Amino acid sequence: MPWGVLVSAGAQWPHGRKLSGMRLMGMSTRSPRPAPAVEGLVIREATPRDAPDVVHVDAAAFEEPVAIERRWIEPLLCAQSVTVAIAELHGVPVATGYTVSTDGDAGPGLYLAGVAVLPAARRRGVAAAVSTWLLSRDVEQGPRIAHLHPDSDEAARVYARLGFIEVTGFDVYGDNV
Repeated sequence: MPWGVLVSAGAQWPHGRKLSGMRLMGMSTRSPRPAPAVEGLVIREATPRDAPDVVHVDAAAFEEPVAIERRWIEPLLCAQSVTVAIAELHGVPVATGYTVSTDGDAGPGLYLAGVAVLPAARRRGVAAAVSTWLLSRDVEQGPRIAHLHPDSDEAARVYARLGFIEVTGFDVYGDNV
């Protein structure tokens, strides 16, 4: 696509066509609500050597082709401002997620994304535990706010329990092609 733009949800934008909408949640990193521990879950920072496991979990959880996810995930594992987590439940990789640290004009911030849990490990608190681990690890670097884009009501409920609040999201517009 030659160009794209995000505008506040519901705003009138006469240029291009609306492609989709994005929900938005945010929180102050000063008041997170940590998730309960999950027995047998070990979370650590992923390295490039963990790429096969991270890609497998991400592709399976989001039902996407491995080849597409590999092109997206592998660069994240080497990016300086990105922290990728890998979570193992009783020694088996079951979840991943990442944060991106920024320090732009609005000040230090943290974007939480890609929290993926294999279907067999869902509804045990794994997603919340991975999110808490990522947020607590990166909050030490100074961001005052964290934000994310939940892709379902279920995900939004998990993040709300951690202290995120849903705010006005975005509409995504692109070139009239």
